[in-house]
Amino acid sequence: MDVKRARSHGISPLPSIVELAVVGEGEAKSAPQVSLGVEEAPELPSFDLGVDDALHPDTPETRLDNWKRKLLDLTKRNRLLNLKPSKTAIKLHCSDPAELEDKLAAGKKIVVIPMEKLSGDNGARDNDLIIERTGEDFKKSYIESALGRNEIVSDLEQKNLDAGMVQLYRRSRTDLQEGGANTLYLALGVLKWKQSEHEERVYRAPLILLPVKLERKSAASRVKIVMHEDETVFNMTLLEMLRQDFELEIPQLEGELPTDHSGIDVPLVWEWVRKAVRDVPGFEVVEETVLSAFSFAKYLMWKDLEPV
Repeated sequence: MDVKRARSHGISPLPSIVELAVVGEGEAKSAPQVSLGVEEAPELPSFDLGVDDALHPDTPETRLDNWKRKLLDLTKRNRLLNLKPSKTAIKLHCSDPAELEDKLAAGKKIVVIPMEKLSGDNGARDNDLIIERTGEDFKKSYIESALGRNEIVSDLEQKNLDAGMVQLYRRSRTDLQEGGANTLYLALGVLKWKQSEHEERVYRAPLILLPVKLERKSAASRVKIVMHEDETVFNMTLLEMLRQDFELEIPQLEGELPTDHSGIDVPLVWEWVRKAVRDVPGFEVVEETVLSAFSFAKYLMWKDLEPV
């Protein structure tokens, strides 16, 4: 800025809002305030963002509430409420999850195998084409016969399946060594749910969590699923989310799970959940089976803080 030229044109700096003007010897008074021509801000309505931002007194009770909120993760980041497909969440095809649970409870070892490829003289054949020509559902028959051989089927190719199983095997061992608790489970049944009726996105939460471990004799051998000595449980984080967000309670599932002649009564548990959510739009119980790792450590700590 050319200060000299500005002065020659009579341009001076703006006066301060408050100046001291000399009236007489040793006397001074404030110069009149300069109005900037800015209107006062109008009164605006308050906004309710659903967040309690008021300052609370620091008491043992408020500190306890803060700890509990941090421990109980009811966000979509929690795999117990939003189970996404991944290398460590292997979806399995099982013709009868209840029979699978009975086999594991009886001490059977289950091998995960890839789906057999359908091929013919002229290349790949579609399963729907086989049904149309022969009336036989090859995929369904293959899955049923595999369970009879103590095998369960995955859509993954052999290479990707082996990599995923080995990754789960290593992760479960690390979790057990570092945390002292098993984190590997077979999820029997999944609840598909929405946050609201008009939301398009669908989330998937596991229902029955069957504790398992993986056995591997050598680097070249296949990984086998066997029952872990821990207790089979229902997804208690899901129960708490249903209670807090949807005012739904399933008291039958808050204690020990019902049993049949050889383990947990899987169909009965599914039926209880179906009855509880049947009037909620976007909720559906599906008979899926997923092998993955889940952690309950924070939920159990939160439960310990809850009053009896």
